[in-house]
Amino acid sequence: EFFGGIGLALGWYTRVSALALLVFLIPTTLIFHDYWTMEGGAAQTQQVMFLKNLAMFGGILFFMTVGPGAISVDAWAQKRREKQITPPQIRKDESEERRAM
Repeated sequence: EFFGGIGLALGWYTRVSALALLVFLIPTTLIFHDYWTMEGGAAQTQQVMFLKNLAMFGGILFFMTVGPGAISVDAWAQKRREKQITPPQIRKDESEERRAM
């Protein structure tokens, strides 16, 4: 949960971090916040916690769908990769030969 949250906050492997959080969140919500088996104030408290986790589930699905934003480690790494992969430079004499054809 800790590393998934850090990864999501920094935008580092955003979709993988979101998936890890979902894998953790689903059983945790169903096992620890089973308000339907309780009564009184405990049931109400657990229902609130269950609905909170359900809201987090929706937010995590958003990150899995959209991916990282412009200000993220993933976006920075993508820009860096794009700078490293540049097309080969054409010399002037080659470009002049192409124009003559």
